[in-house]
Amino acid sequence: MKLVCMNCGHQFEGDNTKFCSQSCRDSYIMNIEKRVRESVKNDSSHTKELSRDS
Repeated sequence: MKLVCMNCGHQFEGDNTKFCSQSCRDSYIMNIEKRVRESVKNDSSHTKELSRDS
């Protein structure tokens, strides 16, 4: 069955995987982590909620 890599979009043979290679998987994860950091860097509320003593 032909699958499409979530990172680069290339078709590849496989079963039950979402990436054509380990490097594509790592790149995808690093990209998501970067986008999360950028989206919360100016948002002080998420750190206040995490650091608040209950």
